[in-house]
Amino acid sequence: MRSTQGIVQGRTRRALGAFIAMSFFLLLVAACSSDSNGYKKIQITVISEPSAPNVVDNPPSGPSQGDSYAFMQQLVDEAGKPAGRIEGFSVTTDVGSRGGQDAEYRQSVTQFTLDNGTILVSGVYFVEPRGGAPITEGVRRPVVGGTGAYLGARGQVFQTPLSEGRFKNVIEIEIPT
Repeated sequence: MRSTQGIVQGRTRRALGAFIAMSFFLLLVAACSSDSNGYKKIQITVISEPSAPNVVDNPPSGPSQGDSYAFMQQLVDEAGKPAGRIEGFSVTTDVGSRGGQDAEYRQSVTQFTLDNGTILVSGVYFVEPRGGAPITEGVRRPVVGGTGAYLGARGQVFQTPLSEGRFKNVIEIEIPT
């Protein structure tokens, strides 16, 4: 018959062995994850096709604070295949100049609807008065969330004008793993 001390030592060894095995497993899982902070980086590039926004010209007439824009544009990938849509609204917050160029500053909420979910973008951008696409150098705006595969997304979108009223959207996000 085993002594009480032998039983306790056996249980202690098994518990220690289980602890070491679990620690090794957790270290292995942590080493295999995509990022040490628990996020996976994704970059998505889509091109928005041209379409005219619906404009509400609030008084005074012409570009002015309070004018609103609603828009929807089809998205294609860099190969020209359908990739979803971009839609949203913006409100002019100021009319002034930027770098010696007349500009409208607009606060916007924009949603990219893609196959695997949505990505929501918000923030101020600037355009030529009554213009649709960001001024030539482009604009960066924050990603404020997402749904589906993009749930918990954080990051930014960089939008630059292309020819014929189209513009390139480079979405750089991190999503929880």
